[in-house]
Amino acid sequence: MSNSLPLSLVCSTISFRNLFKQMKTVQANLQTRKATISDIPFLAKIHYEATLPPTNHCFWDDFLQETHTNSLQFIAAMLQAE
Repeated sequence: MSNSLPLSLVCSTISFRNLFKQMKTVQANLQTRKATISDIPFLAKIHYEATLPPTNHCFWDDFLQETHTNSLQFIAAMLQAE
């Protein structure tokens, strides 16, 4: 590495290289499966969390407020519906 690079950039580059090597190992060992009914609570939570940014407020909460329906329960029901 060049002496003209800031130390923080050198450290970041080294950290990135190590992370990339670890990611390659994880990808090589990655196995997937189809989701099941038992995965619905987890998937509902992920869906809910994905709708939070950038305001850290879920639009489902506003949409369902007058119905007194829990957002996670609603999302889970949507995921389970055929």
